[in-house]
Amino acid sequence: ISMKMGTNFFKVISTFTTMSNIPLTVGIGIAYVKNTEILKDKQKGLLSVWESYMPQNGNLGTTIVVKPTDVEDFASHGKEQFILIKAISGKPITYYVGAGWNKAPQFKTKQDWLDYVNLEILKMKF
Repeated sequence: ISMKMGTNFFKVISTFTTMSNIPLTVGIGIAYVKNTEILKDKQKGLLSVWESYMPQNGNLGTTIVVKPTDVEDFASHGKEQFILIKAISGKPITYYVGAGWNKAPQFKTKQDWLDYVNLEILKMKF
C-alpha cells in the first residue's frame, strides 16, 4: 500500500498465489451503513459509495478504481458492495482506494467528490 502526498487515494498492489493455474475472481469491497448512493461504472473500473451515516457528522464518499479491462462484474452482500476483478495466481493486481468527506474544504457535495475522482483516474497507473 502506498500513498502519494496531495491525493485522497492510496495505491494497493496485491498478489494472490494458488496451486492452480485457473484464473481467480477477486472481490474488492466497500462496507456501508445506511443512506447510501452507489455508483458502478465498468468502463471506468469504478465502484463508489456516497453515504450519510449520521447527518451531524457529514457525508462520506468512498471509491475503488481498478483497471477497467480487469472488471468482471459487481456484487453485493448485506451492506457491502464489491467490484469483481480477474486475477492470475502469482501476478500482481493494482487498484486504488480513496475517500472524501464533505466537511473537508475540497468536497462539499457528492458531485465535488465524483469530479475529483474523475480527475484522479487520469493519473492512475495500473
